[in-house]
Amino acid sequence: MKNSKKLPKFLPNPHDAFFREVFSRKEEVKDFLRVVLPTALSEDLNFDSLTLDNTSYLNENLKTQFSDMVYSASYQAKQAVKLSFLLEHKSAYSPQTPIHIQLLRYMLGIWDQQEKQGKPLCPIIPILVYHGKENWRARSLSQYFQEKYDLAPTSPLLLYVPDLNYILSDLNTYSDSEIKSLFSLLSLQTALFTLKKIFQNDLEKELKKLTEEIKSLVQTESGRDFYRKILLYLYYGSHSKKDKIIKIMSDISQEAGKAALSTAEQLIQEGMEKGVQEGIQINLYQNIVKLIESGALPLSEIARILEVPLADVQRIAQELQNPD
Repeated sequence: MKNSKKLPKFLPNPHDAFFREVFSRKEEVKDFLRVVLPTALSEDLNFDSLTLDNTSYLNENLKTQFSDMVYSASYQAKQAVKLSFLLEHKSAYSPQTPIHIQLLRYMLGIWDQQEKQGKPLCPIIPILVYHGKENWRARSLSQYFQEKYDLAPTSPLLLYVPDLNYILSDLNTYSDSEIKSLFSLLSLQTALFTLKKIFQNDLEKELKKLTEEIKSLVQTESGRDFYRKILLYLYYGSHSKKDKIIKIMSDISQEAGKAALSTAEQLIQEGMEKGVQEGIQINLYQNIVKLIESGALPLSEIARILEVPLADVQRIAQELQNPD
């Protein structure tokens, strides 16, 4: 089988990898923005000018925490304004640290780069795309401090807390029918449906709802390529049995079956290393995650029991604290 790029033994952050894949596609981003942006903003936006900014504004430490997805576009006001859209992804809700801190770090990185290049600072529209198990609780930064320290809304301390607005797209709040009706592109509909359902216990049942979408998607080579990426995300990102995922997705149609079986073959072949199958590696990673999340054992004990290097366990624990 011809494959120039090997698949990893496991993806510690498959949700972020799939998000990057979907939102690095300009047409999908245009379709997404048309839905999530307020009308007052979108009606004056030149969608054809939308451009993915390949410049990284982050240092090496921050790169582990952010998706680094920034798009620029022209905004037709009294004079042309360049806007930047910061697309941030979360697959878990963490109320301890306000999302504003992460967004501000990123925005400051963008503005700092523009200042160094002698360019005017452009407005930045942060957009949070979320698909975790719990609904995202949107709150202002001042509300965080009010709750944390039991401050009155009129407290003078709050005058010195910078507030930041962001657009929240919580996929949990969209019904399946709304995803189909609101978004135009079949590829984006399928991707958002998959992100929304990835944590559900009855994922296998939910995937069968994609029958008609997958049949249409795999009619073109680009569609089949995108379908393979969805399949890989389901394989690495869900807690369902891998053979069931492959079977359900391959049963949808003959074309989907060819793509699914080809991908499954690649997963098996590339997963072989020193006689150890891919499935064992994935199960080991999932066992580490379960033990860390239980909080019952120190990391050193988890490493000893599972016979893995402590550094690997510490790395996974850090990824769980900063899931995106």
